[in-house]
Order: sequence, then C-alpha cells, then structure tokens
Amino acid sequence: MPLIALLYLAIAIYFAVHAVKQGRELYWIIVLFSFPFLGSLIYFLAVWLPDSRHTRNAIFIENKIKKVLNPEKELREAKRNVEISPTIDANLRLANALVAQGYDEESLACYRHALTGPYENSPDILLSYAQALFSTHKYAECKEALDKLRAANPDFQSPQGHLLYAMVLSKLGQITEADEEFHALLRYNNTFESRVLFAEHMMERGNYAQAKENLESVLQDIKHIPKHAKQHNRQWRIKAENMLEKMNTLAAAD
Repeated sequence: MPLIALLYLAIAIYFAVHAVKQGRELYWIIVLFSFPFLGSLIYFLAVWLPDSRHTRNAIFIENKIKKVLNPEKELREAKRNVEISPTIDANLRLANALVAQGYDEESLACYRHALTGPYENSPDILLSYAQALFSTHKYAECKEALDKLRAANPDFQSPQGHLLYAMVLSKLGQITEADEEFHALLRYNNTFESRVLFAEHMMERGNYAQAKENLESVLQDIKHIPKHAKQHNRQWRIKAENMLEKMNTLAAAD
C-alpha cells in the first residue's frame, strides 16, 4: 500500500476513534472508511474542529495557523475593539496580541488598564503583566507585580511564575533569595528550562564551575529523551550549548 494511502487511513482511524468516543452517528464511520481523504476532511471541518476549538491544544494550533497566514490580523482586530469599546477585556486582548507580536513595551499600558476593578488582583493578568515587565527590563516593577500576585492570591500555583520570580531576584542582585527560589522551584519543576535558566543565574554570578556542570547535565539528559521531546526542548538545548561555548571562550581567553 502506498505511503500516502497509509497516511489517509491513519487519519481516518484517528477520526473514527474520536467519533466513537464522542458518541457520533454510525454513518461517520462509514464515510471515513469509504472515502478516507474526503471523509476525513469533512469530519475535520464539520465535527472535530468545532468540538476541539476551545481545548488548549486546539487554540494553540489555531493561533499558530492564524499567525502564519495573517500575523497582524489579531493585533488589528484587538486595536479596533479597544477603539470601539475600551473595556477591560478588550485591553487584555490587545495586551496579549501586542506581546504575541513582540511589542512588550506597548502592552504594559493595556495590562495596567486591565488590572482594574474586579480584575485588579487577577493572578493570570498579573503574571502576564510581570512577564512583559521582565521582557522590557523593568525588574523592580516586575518584582512588585509578582509580590502583589503572591499577597493577593496565596493559593495560586504557577511554576512559570515561580521561575520568573527567581529570575527577577537574580536580575536585581538578590543572590541568596534567588538561589533559594531556584532550589525550591527545581524540587518540583525540574524542567530543562528551569535548569538552564538556573545555570544562567550561576553564570552571571561568576559561578562558572557549577553552571558548566549543570549545563553538561542538561545536554546529557536531552540525548536520552524521545524525539518529540527533543524538538520541544530545542531552544533550551541550543541555549545550553551557546552558554557552554561562551564559558569555554572565556576560559581560553584567561
């Protein structure tokens, strides 16, 4: 059987399993296997996409497609909505659209507008605001936003927020506190991202030996993970390699 036919059959099987799990009518199974390509396309557009468009993965994929096809569309629409009705939700949408296009500085005013009224202490908005502040090197303000998040939402858990807090403490020169936060984070969120950024923290403090040891450990561990996980962590592998190369260059210069 040609490879393309096997691919069409695999897609049809995937959608057939989805149809059974969702309790769809039997005729969908007949359509999928009678016309593997056309049937799968129809099922995707008529059933799978409407069912899945509000899941986290589907939203991510949909946003990626939109960004490739029309990267400025969401930003234009978000700006227009704010001009028409500058509500909290409209400003939040615009802030997120600006960040997605790399306009972190411009997003700050929108986040501040969104952090009013009932959303004043929203942990998700405060975290996004803090991330934008960090990206624009406003480290003191970033820490203030994270401190407010913690004080107003003591039960809120976010490994990404915890990592950001450790990083901003490092940038502010609060070395002991940053070390404590990194170690606490790594006890429950020992990801490649956290490990590489902890190594960067140590490198910036001049602790090259431990930074090098950690980075070499990261690269060794990445060798043994599945291919899809390697791709997912590609940026951290590259960053670790670049940091090691920089340290080796500095060592050679000495």
